[in-house]
Amino acid sequence: MTFEQLRIFLAVADHLHFTRAAEALHLTQPAVSAAVAALEEARQVRLFHRLGRRVALTEAGALLVTEARVILRRVKQAEQMLDELSGLQRGSLTVAASETVGSWWLPARLTRFASAYPGLSLGLEVGNTAAVVAAVLAGTADVGIVEGRVDDARLAQTILVRDQLVLVVGPGHRWWSREHVLAQEVTDTPWLMRESGSGTREAFFDALRQAGIDDKAVTVRLTLPSGAAIRAALAEGTCAAIVSRHVVADALKAGRLHAPRFDLPHRHFVLIRHLDRTPGAAERAFTQYLAKGEE
Repeated sequence: MTFEQLRIFLAVADHLHFTRAAEALHLTQPAVSAAVAALEEARQVRLFHRLGRRVALTEAGALLVTEARVILRRVKQAEQMLDELSGLQRGSLTVAASETVGSWWLPARLTRFASAYPGLSLGLEVGNTAAVVAAVLAGTADVGIVEGRVDDARLAQTILVRDQLVLVVGPGHRWWSREHVLAQEVTDTPWLMRESGSGTREAFFDALRQAGIDDKAVTVRLTLPSGAAIRAALAEGTCAAIVSRHVVADALKAGRLHAPRFDLPHRHFVLIRHLDRTPGAAERAFTQYLAKGEE
């Protein structure tokens, strides 16, 4: 039994899906299946019931989940202790970030942090908000940064900076010359949207519900996996979209996209960490660095 096998086993247990666990771990699905199979074969016990594409924990698997979390947490604590003794001359930090944060806001800041601490090994995983929460809870990421607060009592949450969502259209849209769009007009146009689990999508639908508009009345023409994809599609089509201003700031300044005024609440980029984990020196330094940064 290896630490890597336990890490893979926990990812499958958290996702209850081999392919999704593989994606979260940045491994191939056969590699994940082989690691679990080797663990089962070595102990002659089934850890998962195979139910088509999904799986369910057996009694043995459920018992191992608890023990595996304890083991990997102790390993992480030992690594953090050594990091403390090395004075950040070495160590590692894995950050999970939601797509807007990880693709548009965080990379430059992470690069500057890496330059300040060249002995650290830094990793960035990008997914939607739901995936970031899962990574932090599973321990595959030390900290996460998401768009808005999440409802989970197991997580400590620290507000970093304010983010502004904007309604954006391209030159072919009939709102191109509009200065202001009313909430009641959102049902009059097709939309480009991020996938379910995206903080941006949920924030938009929450704003509509607060305005008394049924989100089921909104026509979602195309669901796309990233802000970059939405930005490219906006320039070519007649759909509208809601994105972070960070995603389109340069395109708005250059006049390639247009953002008519539309009432949307502010949100924040929020750093999350597992309450059961004691932050190490690298994590504390990173959190302090971000807390002193600009929006």
